[in-house]
Amino acid sequence: MIVSSISCLTVVSSAAVVDGGYEYDESNVITATYWELDDAGVLTIYMDTTPTWLDHAEEIKKVVLEAGVTTIPSGAFYGCTNLTSIDTTKADNDLITIGSSAFVGCYSLKAFSTSAWLDVIGAGAFQGSGVEVIDIAFVNELPDAAFYNCDSLKQVYIGGGLIEVGKNVFKGCDNLEYVWFGNGVYNIGNAMFEDCGKLAEIVFPDSLQTIGELAFDD
Repeated sequence: MIVSSISCLTVVSSAAVVDGGYEYDESNVITATYWELDDAGVLTIYMDTTPTWLDHAEEIKKVVLEAGVTTIPSGAFYGCTNLTSIDTTKADNDLITIGSSAFVGCYSLKAFSTSAWLDVIGAGAFQGSGVEVIDIAFVNELPDAAFYNCDSLKQVYIGGGLIEVGKNVFKGCDNLEYVWFGNGVYNIGNAMFEDCGKLAEIVFPDSLQTIGELAFDD
């Protein structure tokens, strides 16, 4: 085990750090660590920042979000073809945003689960990924085409929210089979499940108030 001290911050890691995003003072002393990537392919993100780790996209195998991270930025893991898991557990009290195109090209990522209460998932966040199962405790807003053409997606679980729902949220998810909405989901958007030819079952809650036009149009 390697223990390294960075300014007043002590970082304990099980593998050597091969690169990271740091902030330096005028004496070139590290004063903050934004992220670190170790030689096992584990990317640990300590605070909100731009995805400068994408210079190492193919090396990233696992992502861990630490407490205080509020945003997965747009394009955060674009082209991280070897990413297999993302752990939001430590950030579940803080995470509120998943940016657009965040997981595009993450072919090895098969599932995404979070207990965070999200404000928004951006358009195309999981487009072109390998995600088969999405399990989200709460999300307030799903914009137009949030999961558009997620060809691998089979199951969706959303515990609550959906106050604001755009059009075509799941359009073109042609392998989607099962959707579960928990109590607290209020709206099903226009053309929400258009072109979802394999969709066999949707569980609606008592809280549902509106179903948009052409919501289930083939």
